[in-house]
Amino acid sequence: MVASTTVPDPTMQPLAHARRTAAWLLAAPSRVLVAAVSALVLVLAGAVLFAWSGVYNVAASTGHFRVVDHFLRFGMENSVRARAPSTSLPPGIDESLVRLGAGHFHAGCAYCHGSPGTPISPVAASMLPPPPVLTERVGRWSDGELFWIVKHGLKYAGMPGFPSLHRDDEIWAVIAFLRRLPSLDVFRRASLTP
Repeated sequence: MVASTTVPDPTMQPLAHARRTAAWLLAAPSRVLVAAVSALVLVLAGAVLFAWSGVYNVAASTGHFRVVDHFLRFGMENSVRARAPSTSLPPGIDESLVRLGAGHFHAGCAYCHGSPGTPISPVAASMLPPPPVLTERVGRWSDGELFWIVKHGLKYAGMPGFPSLHRDDEIWAVIAFLRRLPSLDVFRRASLTP
């Protein structure tokens, strides 16, 4: 009689090895902690090596990789939503409040964001990320989110915070104007600004 010899399946060996390793790791909680800390150290070391190597191009003339841009935008939007107050503009906004907000917008925001009849300046348009045209974007944010953005600005976007952080009433005036901005034409905007 011929003895049968079974050849181990080479595709099953890595799976069996992974199962044995997982069973060994889970046998003691301290091993799981050591494995997690080791993985964290390896990831941090890889990040430091990546930054140290200078591989990533930080030139403002080239922009980010699409995945980096999406990640940064995702992080910014969630950060704003997590920190923004839940308050809203009161109903029946006074026209003088909108006029005050228009003056602040004209003095501090229009150069980068443009306004009806005034395009974004070429210098601001070449910033990375470029400042958004607010007539198209203001509707995506709640009043509280707009308030937080105007008050605190945005890191890595070139947008400064409001010059006087203790004047919430003036920041709300800017928000009142921003809510009107999408419906304004050149003549209506001109009547609001000094």
